[in-house]
Amino acid sequence: MGRIRWFLSWVALLAAGSALAQSTTWPSAAALEGSGARFGQIVINVRPVFDPDIPGERTRLFRFANRLHIETQDRVVQAQLLFHSGDPFSQRLIEETERNLRQLRFLREPEISIIDVRGDEVDVEVRVRDTWSLEPTLEFGRSGGRNRTSIGFTDANFLGLGKRLELNYEQNRDRNSTIVSYSDPNLGFGRSQLHFEYQNNSDGHLASVAVERPFFELESRHAWGASLLDRDSLERRYELGEEVDVYRQQLRNADFYYGYSSGLENGWVRRTRWGLRLEDAQFAIDPIGPTAAPPPPDRRLVYPYLQYEWIEDDYATIVNRDRIGRTEDEAYGQRWLLELGAASSGLGSDNNALIYRASYSNGYRLAPRHSLFVDANTSGRWESDQLSDARVGLGARYYLRYNPHHTLYAGLRVDLGHNLDPDRELLLGGDNGLRAYPIAFQSGEKSALLTLEHRYFTDWQPLKLFTVGAAAFVDVGRVWGPNSISAEQLGTLKEFGVGLRLGHLRTSRANVIHIDLAWPLDDPFDSGPQLMVETRNSF
Repeated sequence: MGRIRWFLSWVALLAAGSALAQSTTWPSAAALEGSGARFGQIVINVRPVFDPDIPGERTRLFRFANRLHIETQDRVVQAQLLFHSGDPFSQRLIEETERNLRQLRFLREPEISIIDVRGDEVDVEVRVRDTWSLEPTLEFGRSGGRNRTSIGFTDANFLGLGKRLELNYEQNRDRNSTIVSYSDPNLGFGRSQLHFEYQNNSDGHLASVAVERPFFELESRHAWGASLLDRDSLERRYELGEEVDVYRQQLRNADFYYGYSSGLENGWVRRTRWGLRLEDAQFAIDPIGPTAAPPPPDRRLVYPYLQYEWIEDDYATIVNRDRIGRTEDEAYGQRWLLELGAASSGLGSDNNALIYRASYSNGYRLAPRHSLFVDANTSGRWESDQLSDARVGLGARYYLRYNPHHTLYAGLRVDLGHNLDPDRELLLGGDNGLRAYPIAFQSGEKSALLTLEHRYFTDWQPLKLFTVGAAAFVDVGRVWGPNSISAEQLGTLKEFGVGLRLGHLRTSRANVIHIDLAWPLDDPFDSGPQLMVETRNSF
């Protein structure tokens, strides 16, 4: 009799386990949407910076770090959700919400999953992981033969409220700056945003403020915004990396707009914006600095504008492409933008002009391991019966992913200018493409840059703080066409190098530290290999 009871107990346990397994196998998203299911309970689960449920993150040091960190409040995550209890269930809204959450750098790896289906109600869990948001800044960077230092602090999630506060002191090639900035991506935990920044600089100042309610989702119907910028600074022109000219620039810009959209229809979003814009740039000779050419002519444009935008809903995710160890969003859909404005002296402009801007981008899945992303843009003014500050840009980025650890990257960028404003000439050097050469090494109206890079991503996470990668690269670039100071142009420049990459794993910076050693192949100064240490947004 005892053996029979033992056998029946095991049968009951197996049956219960089978029932539990079946209960966690939910209908597909398409089936739930087709049945008219609705969102039920929404559970917010904010995990700590170091998750004790993960082996290797339970140490005493990590637990102490978690106690020092102020966790993100649930309402911060709630404010980003594009669905609410009672709304029709939608897998597309889940995926778009995850994309929005990934834009908040103080959170990482958001995941929204079904935890229960009760009749026509679908309960979901929104699971995110906190990052260390309060960061003392003590940085040293070197690129293009120049050093940059920064000291201060940044809190990208002030008091766990999702607000960004920064106080820093920076020294770079052009100026010393004391910077105070504040950003609120969800003003009052709504959809409006506030951004403010003030810089007290050794050569002037910068003040900017912007308030807007953007198109925060594909189905957004209305948007509005207002922004103001006031900047006074010394600007420098270079020849072969050496400063040869300094002039003072005063910028005052303003932009006010309203936007309307009919929402997502047949896989496309169409948006229209009406706005009024001021662009006021005043220039003067600096009495102390070197002078190689007259300062740029003053420019004042006041114009209403009309903008059309078309966006195709086609996105995917990937890991280890432009960042290390973090999920990235890939936009494969087409995106078109067309903007036209008309400046007139009657509105306060110094000239009558037609202002235009257009752009296009698209992504292609060439094969399971091959991806290609292309973009094009153009802008300029038609004034006094001629084109001014006209430019056309073409770009392509190709990725061949051998496996999760190895990726071949090829990038090509071509920019063609005509009658450019002297303060907007094209530059090429150590801070914008040619890593082994000095800053602003070449200038002109046209430029081309080709980059070939083999990227290696590892699973190594030293102290659970960084993810490590490496790269071998070749850069080939050229600038041609006239420039405002008649600087010498050297034709095609080439370089090769190797580098170490450290991706921030636990901090809100979500960027990549570059440590590169590069050899210039066409350096007239024969300066030898260059060591660069800098922080970038991508690999």
